[in-house]
Amino acid sequence: MKIFCLFILLLLVNVTKAQTYGNEWIEYSQQYFHFPIYNTGIHRINYADLNTSLSNNGVLISNINTDNFQIFGRESQVFIDVVDGGDNTMDPGDYIEFYAEKNDGWLDGKLYDSAQAQPDQYYSLFNDTLQYYFTWNNTGGNKRIYQETVVNYAAYTSIDYCWKKNYVNYSDQYNEGPKYQDVSSPVYSLGEGYASYPYTKGGSNNTAIPTQNAYTGFGAPNSVITAISMGASASASSHINNHNHALQIKYGSDNTIIFDTTYIGYQLINKRIEIPTTTIESPTTSVIHSSYGIAQTSDKQHVSSVAINYPHTMDFENTNYFRFAVPFNNLALKSRLSISNFNGANPKLYVLNAEPVRSIPVSNDAGIWEALLPNLINNDSAQCLLVDSINYNTVSNLSIVAGNGYFRDFSQIMPNDAYIIVTNKKLYNGAFNYASYRGGIGGAHDTVLVNVEELYHQFGGGIFKNPLGIRRFCNFAINTWPTYPSHLFLIGKSIRDVTEVNSLGSRKSNSAYQANLVPSFGYPSSDNHFTFSLGTSGNSYAIPTGRYSAMENSSVNDYLNKVIEYEDQQDPFSVYDIPNKEWQKEVLHFGGGGYPSEVNLMNYHLSQFEQTIEDTLFGGNVSFYSQGTGASLNTDDFFEVQQKLQEGVSLITFFSHATSSGGFGQNIDAPNNWGNNGKYPMVIGLGCYTGDVHQPGGNSYSENLVNPVGQGAISFLSTVKLGNVTEIARYTNICYYQMGKKNYGRDIGYCMKSTADSLTLVLSPNILFHSNTIGMALQGDPGLKLNTHLAPEIVLSTDRIWTSPSTIDLSVDTFELNIVLTNIGSAFVDTFDLSVQRFFPNGNDSTFFIRVPGLLFRDTIRYKMASDHSIAVGLNNFTIKADLPFSIIGEHFDETTNNEISFSTYISSNDLMPIWPYEYAIIPSDTITCKASTINPFAPNNQYVFEIDTTDLFNSPFKKHQYIISAGGIVEASPNDWINSTSLINDPIILADSTVYFWRCSPDSSTKSWHESSFQYISDKWGWGQSHFFQFKNNNYTNLLYNRPTRTFDFQPSVSQVSCNNFVNNNYPSSGYSGTAWYLAGAQAEYGGYSILPAIHVAVIDPITLKQWGTPNYANGNPINTQHCYGQFNGHPALCPGTNDWKGRSENMFIFQMYDSVQMDSLVSMLNNKIPDEYYILAYTYIPDTYTNPTNLYASWPSSLFTAFQNLGATSFTPGMPDDGFIFFVQKGNIGSVQEIHSENTLSGLAGDAEELLTFETFIEGSSTSGLAQSELAGPSLRWNTLYWAQNPQESSTTDTTRLLVYGVDNFGNETLQVDTLMTTYDSINNLNTIIDAVNFPYLRLSALTADYLATTPAQFNRWQVTYEPAPECAINPKKGTYFSFSENDIQEGDSIKYAVAIENISAFDMDSLLVHYWVEDVNHVKNYISYARQDSLKSGDIIIDTISVSTKGYLGDNSIWVAANPKIDGTQQDQFEQFYFNNFAEKTFSVAKDNTNPILDVTFDGIHILDEDIVSPMPLISITLDDENEFLLLNEDIDTSLFNIQLLHPNSNTPEQLFFSNTGESGYLMWEPAIDDKNLFKIEYNPTFIEDGIYTLIVQARDKSNNYSGDFSYEISFEVITASTITHLFNYPNPFSTKTHFVFTLTGSEMPDQMLIQIMTVTGKVVREISMDEIGPLHIGKNKTDFFWDGRDQFGDQLANGVYLYRSIVKINGKNIDHRETSADSKSFKKDFGKMYLMR
Repeated sequence: MKIFCLFILLLLVNVTKAQTYGNEWIEYSQQYFHFPIYNTGIHRINYADLNTSLSNNGVLISNINTDNFQIFGRESQVFIDVVDGGDNTMDPGDYIEFYAEKNDGWLDGKLYDSAQAQPDQYYSLFNDTLQYYFTWNNTGGNKRIYQETVVNYAAYTSIDYCWKKNYVNYSDQYNEGPKYQDVSSPVYSLGEGYASYPYTKGGSNNTAIPTQNAYTGFGAPNSVITAISMGASASASSHINNHNHALQIKYGSDNTIIFDTTYIGYQLINKRIEIPTTTIESPTTSVIHSSYGIAQTSDKQHVSSVAINYPHTMDFENTNYFRFAVPFNNLALKSRLSISNFNGANPKLYVLNAEPVRSIPVSNDAGIWEALLPNLINNDSAQCLLVDSINYNTVSNLSIVAGNGYFRDFSQIMPNDAYIIVTNKKLYNGAFNYASYRGGIGGAHDTVLVNVEELYHQFGGGIFKNPLGIRRFCNFAINTWPTYPSHLFLIGKSIRDVTEVNSLGSRKSNSAYQANLVPSFGYPSSDNHFTFSLGTSGNSYAIPTGRYSAMENSSVNDYLNKVIEYEDQQDPFSVYDIPNKEWQKEVLHFGGGGYPSEVNLMNYHLSQFEQTIEDTLFGGNVSFYSQGTGASLNTDDFFEVQQKLQEGVSLITFFSHATSSGGFGQNIDAPNNWGNNGKYPMVIGLGCYTGDVHQPGGNSYSENLVNPVGQGAISFLSTVKLGNVTEIARYTNICYYQMGKKNYGRDIGYCMKSTADSLTLVLSPNILFHSNTIGMALQGDPGLKLNTHLAPEIVLSTDRIWTSPSTIDLSVDTFELNIVLTNIGSAFVDTFDLSVQRFFPNGNDSTFFIRVPGLLFRDTIRYKMASDHSIAVGLNNFTIKADLPFSIIGEHFDETTNNEISFSTYISSNDLMPIWPYEYAIIPSDTITCKASTINPFAPNNQYVFEIDTTDLFNSPFKKHQYIISAGGIVEASPNDWINSTSLINDPIILADSTVYFWRCSPDSSTKSWHESSFQYISDKWGWGQSHFFQFKNNNYTNLLYNRPTRTFDFQPSVSQVSCNNFVNNNYPSSGYSGTAWYLAGAQAEYGGYSILPAIHVAVIDPITLKQWGTPNYANGNPINTQHCYGQFNGHPALCPGTNDWKGRSENMFIFQMYDSVQMDSLVSMLNNKIPDEYYILAYTYIPDTYTNPTNLYASWPSSLFTAFQNLGATSFTPGMPDDGFIFFVQKGNIGSVQEIHSENTLSGLAGDAEELLTFETFIEGSSTSGLAQSELAGPSLRWNTLYWAQNPQESSTTDTTRLLVYGVDNFGNETLQVDTLMTTYDSINNLNTIIDAVNFPYLRLSALTADYLATTPAQFNRWQVTYEPAPECAINPKKGTYFSFSENDIQEGDSIKYAVAIENISAFDMDSLLVHYWVEDVNHVKNYISYARQDSLKSGDIIIDTISVSTKGYLGDNSIWVAANPKIDGTQQDQFEQFYFNNFAEKTFSVAKDNTNPILDVTFDGIHILDEDIVSPMPLISITLDDENEFLLLNEDIDTSLFNIQLLHPNSNTPEQLFFSNTGESGYLMWEPAIDDKNLFKIEYNPTFIEDGIYTLIVQARDKSNNYSGDFSYEISFEVITASTITHLFNYPNPFSTKTHFVFTLTGSEMPDQMLIQIMTVTGKVVREISMDEIGPLHIGKNKTDFFWDGRDQFGDQLANGVYLYRSIVKINGKNIDHRETSADSKSFKKDFGKMYLMR
């Protein structure tokens, strides 16, 4: 193992060393300064600039030996020339000189799969500027330029020519590379990059290459054209090879063809073609790329670059900078250069590709520059640069790296599962806060915060905005850190490099470059592609990735606060209840499409997502909205969605067409109007462009959703460019599965990566895969999790339980109990129990169970039950428990409290219930008014009957009755109004001391519905007692019978079940062996058998106790069953010699092995003599497979054993019986009880006999010798006083033993034993309050445990009584006062109802301050409590009555208003103790009608109602009013702004802009003024400034508080804005006229005229009337019709003659004439700005 591990380690090290990350040149112990290079050539760093840069950062240049100077560029050390005067120190006048190149495509090739795919090495994809680095080491040995000194020119012959390479590269347009369905891949693909504008079929590209001074003399070599172009289309073609591109390359003025080919698709054509140098033209040579027809439908090609490398004379074209090459000359040590026409005074010559770089001395000889070039570069040309010092580049500013000069050594930090944050230094403070959170309470990650600039330096070749910096850093982290990084979070705005239509990217726009804080990868931009294929990711990506597109630190901090709020909601220790957690299961789906079949397809995919997210661990609740092919949601859906967003949802998915900034077609409210603080959803956008956060300028839809502070979304997942429906649907379906099930609870980044990983197994890495799978972009933190939970959490809520029908009365035989089960935790499918215990008004209860097969989210259980009018009339209480008391489902937060609730419902009738005296009361007075409550306190007048007697048979001569006519509430029977039922005369009652009275009441009808009670009069005592045999009838008895006919208490017979399973021929040991067993009372009594020896097992059961006999053994060290030694095999040998304690315990059967004749004889003796008569005997065989001893089973039996079985009643036990298995049962002495069961097969004892199961079961009866009597509850009591009892034995010489048990019962029904004493014949316990505190135990239950083991006759109970201070009793009694302002007619919503009913204390005891609850139960069964203060104490006989007023706003439909006097607190106990609870309630129903009248919407522009497409001011005051006739539901709240949806469609836009409300005075927002009186007028003003000319459309949706819309459709009005101030000609109307004419004209612009004059004149030009601006009246922008009219009179008021008159207008603003706006009528009605009018009286 150690060797294997070492091998793996070494392998990993070798792999790591083989990687190149771009940082290999860095020595991390050195300090570095960087400086930009943006020109190629010789650069110089002067002492002054270097000293300033170093000293400003605390570095003394005098302390550095110049031999240690180093400069790095392009990831390697550069040769430099340090001119220091030879003293190895840098002093004034000293400098460093070196050759440096600006950035080009040198590193871009590493972005492609192969360098051959790169089309252009001349032009960088990202930046022209490259960073170089100055540093120093301590060892010297650094690269220096070698100074050549040889100048003996005469020794060498001048060469004839050098090589000159000139090229033209194109960066006109970015070619995306291969495309499919207009989608390209973020991967840098074949031919992708900058190129020329395309030329098409039949077109061409002509590139002119400078080619002056070509050498064509003796020995002139051929020139070389290198041309790179690419195909950029994939059109259909009928070409023989399906080729769809044709390419010819020509050159020269005669268009010589040098290359001709056809090809297909997106290919890169890189051709090197030799041509005769004699054909080179001057000053340029043209190279032409052209396309021609080959049956392709179209063609599109680009040219990337064209270069000509040709022999050049030594005439250097009068330049002062000349780059050239000198061919290697193996015949001479040096090549002599004699250069003419070089325009420089101080040139230097460098050999740039020599090692080291050479500096060659240059001498001028009569205008010829001479130089000797060593032939150092074998078989290659020397790359030379001749440059004049005037062209040197000065490096003036060096910046220290990372603030301290030291690069961060990422190989030393070694984080585990690193959470990487890459940001820009501009955002570093905010990103630091974010990293601190993620490293602390936000996950305790190993966070690695990185400034992207450092990645450019270390891993990006010094190229700013180069994505290789991030990609190679990630690769470094993957390969060198202990574990893969867990997340990559990019914090900072990204701008695409590429220029799109009318929008420059960061490559060509300085503003976009500056805004590109953290670049993305590829085009279309894809952050996931930073780690595509790295490590072991294959065709997927290695690190879950996300981005937050911030531009400012404040934005990062705002997003961090949102994340903290979001994750606080996911805190597993937070409160798990419906308000806090239910919303986390909510999901919204929005579908759309451009045409019906597309809508259906998208909706189908959404239904698949819905099924996945609802039927997994997430257990979501999806609300689906489809816009169809329309532009927006309907109005109802819009406001419904708005409500859901405000309440909170976890996930939103759009699937429709979309735009980058406008979003999807569904017009949901803008995110900064969601009002969902802390409840932020994740959003998935399945459309086009919505995830494109890489645009300059405005925000994308993705950013618009995520950026709002305290609102909006927490993340957004979408495509960046075009989305293919099939691809993004497949991705999302799997992503739903990952989030909802497979990786439930993992972060979104992990789920995204797992989705991509799984798709790599089934999809090829084609264009759509890269764009729509790997390219799915996350705007947000990849470490965020969808709202998930650690375990299920079942919750029951009282407002989610109701009955159907809601009102249950005598007409309803059955009703449904509806129970909503809610799981606010993780979903589950395990079955659990729902129990419902129903407590009837009489105290009886019943329980039923419902098996619930799992709970994903919410489920409504509907259980139908009988109304049971005989016992259920009144208040029915239900205790509902989910997964209790035995919890099957492990829950996260609370296993018990929220799994159990109480619910109450009234079953009403016309019944009358006795309430005073209370049941079993002991009263102190000999007169009493019997009081009863109607079940329905609002019952109409009815006749009731009361009866009283001294027997519950109501048939004695004492019997009396009363008939009373009364309304609902309290019905009273006066002691003086009784009628003797025999004599039918008035017979007032004077109660006899200690006599028990029974009384009952009922509505008077042919069939009485009697309800009975009883009481006893004992002078001066209050209490509870049962002193008459008939009062004991409703007590609970265990093993006791209440025998009414004999008026005795008797012991009850007991019943139990005996059963046996006998696997005959079982395979020992096996399930058949252990399954051979017998059972008593459903529990296994004994199982198995000893070894493989056949035997007979005998079980014996006592007929009295129904307990089984056991074998002798020890229990807790004490011997037991010592009398049961019958010669059997099993037992303890110390107690029963010769037995075997093989099970180590007492066994509940006796084993007699057939091979042992002694044991067989002992069995005979046991059956005949040891088991008494009436005892139950169970005997069965134990026969294992392959038994051998004995081989013949029953042949070994003594004949006496057959006889013994026959004596017991067996008929099948005879000598010679076949060897089989059997079960035999009998009650000894009762032959009729015999049961015999035999197996079908004869046994051989040989292997292979089939196993056969024999089964048997029967019931047996015993006789009880003890029993328990339990009273009904006594109380409630405020103070316990004395307990009395009396009992007597049934026989004179008794062996009875009876104990009295007194249980205290608390408020929750828990019973605790307080007294345990011998119950003598009669006795008492005084001062009971010293033993039992009524505060803790307001109720008592009396129990008597009686036993008689000889005579089996229990004690006879005569009485038991408790004296105490009773609790009072209040009741709803409308007879003492009631009022309600509503009737059966509907109430208009918003109106108030008034309600009052009397509450009376009908007892003899005062109540403390009274708590009363009022509430309205709405149509959804939600209880809405009404504030009502606690009332003063309610004295005996007093009443309380108050009028409650309730607004009906929000109570549409059928409702109930309830009152509960002295209610139960938390549904468990009453506020203060009372005798009864059913009569504390009253319910009154009312119905609220919906306001169905539509409000009136009015829209004006500057106070004018305009027509469609009228012209309005660029700064109009748009007034919107909603006038609602409802005087109750006033639009008088700020929240009423949510009733409006106002949008504005701008010119040249397809997506309306949502307009938002703000009363802060900010421009561009809607201002509002709520209604201030019952006129109910809500006003909105909008005062925009329109800067764009064109047609706008205002769209207004409005509704009132009753959800009545202002129209069936949205109000839409189009209007035109013209920003320039113009005026049309004034037309008079009517024309001709007789008595008056007005003037009509149109004004545009934002300013009103300050001068206006209308002149009317005769045809000769005489002015007869001038109309001033004051006369004209008010004007407005748009169409005007003057209030003024001209009446045909002159300036003096005189009438003018009929005829033609001319007129004109003079209109000015600020003294300048307003421009004329032409109309189509101008030519007909005006000439030279004069109009004609006709006066005809």
